[in-house]
Amino acid sequence: MLIKQLSIDKNCVKRNILFMNSKKSYQEPAASCIERLGGASEVSRYLGCHPSTVCRWRKSKTDDGTGGVIPYDWHDQLIQLARSKQLDFKREYFVNGAV
Repeated sequence: MLIKQLSIDKNCVKRNILFMNSKKSYQEPAASCIERLGGASEVSRYLGCHPSTVCRWRKSKTDDGTGGVIPYDWHDQLIQLARSKQLDFKREYFVNGAV
């Protein structure tokens, strides 16, 4: 029984290491904007939406994301969040990047 337990633990550890080492391919400019504003959780709290909404902005279109595009409807609120954090954000950052 100890041998079975060890093999299960080894497999779990191996899976966790593989998962932790896999790099997520976040799309720009959303990834940089979200990071500068404090991360997906903080941005979603401020906007009053589910964190998965914000996370979708960073995902590629093939992964059911927006391909790095932050929907226009959120721009004004994100600029307000940036101002509250004393960050200089412009509407162009959501389209062209350069954050």
